[in-house]
Amino acid sequence: MRSNAFRLHFLAAFAVTTAACTPAKLPQEPAKPEQPTVAQPAAVVASANAAPVATPANAQQALPDTLDALVHKDDTLASLRQRLGAKNVVEDQVPGAEGEDFPGWVLFPDDPTRRVYVYLDDSTRRPDLLRILDSESQWRRSDGIAMRVTLAELVARNDGKPIKFSGFGWDYGGQIQGWGGGKLEGKLVAGGLGLCPPEFPGDNEPANYPTGEETYSSTNALAKKYPPVICEFGVGLDGPTKKP
Repeated sequence: MRSNAFRLHFLAAFAVTTAACTPAKLPQEPAKPEQPTVAQPAAVVASANAAPVATPANAQQALPDTLDALVHKDDTLASLRQRLGAKNVVEDQVPGAEGEDFPGWVLFPDDPTRRVYVYLDDSTRRPDLLRILDSESQWRRSDGIAMRVTLAELVARNDGKPIKFSGFGWDYGGQIQGWGGGKLEGKLVAGGLGLCPPEFPGDNEPANYPTGEETYSSTNALAKKYPPVICEFGVGLDGPTKKP
């Protein structure tokens, strides 16, 4: 049950990101969040990578525009290999919390612009969670969440309402702790997102940059001067199968 335990931890860690989609159920059953309803999702957050992900030559079908439509919850290793190409779907370890790894699948393992980590349900051995961890990734979600979107951009698209996040420098840093009742609250795809510090001039992180287990606000002076960026995000596959 280790991989399911990790998924519980991952989704619980980003509970505020999706809590408004499942306000009553998430605290009791974080492993089974409701499928969010995303009204006009592409307009929620303007993606930094609006162009679709390029389809590799050995794929059998064109890749979808968004990560949500790439993998179905009833997919098998064979069905994904048939659709995406055998070389593009491998069984491998996928990274978990605190340095632990779990058996899973990796899509496009040799291409950081397309690579996707697939976490499996322990009981069905079918896809349960997708994660994007490569900074070069060109994937985006249907709600516009993508790598390198900044906290400042999120605030602007949150009706300017402050966003709270946990400090950096520990395993669960950069988690969204609250949307302040803004436009993004309850409008994001289940699966979570994480922030990281940006690249600082000369690699010199300023003193007192948001660090540690405290909760910070996007109104923090240093967070405004050097906005954190999205450095990981996921898509949960608990809801009804979505065909591209």
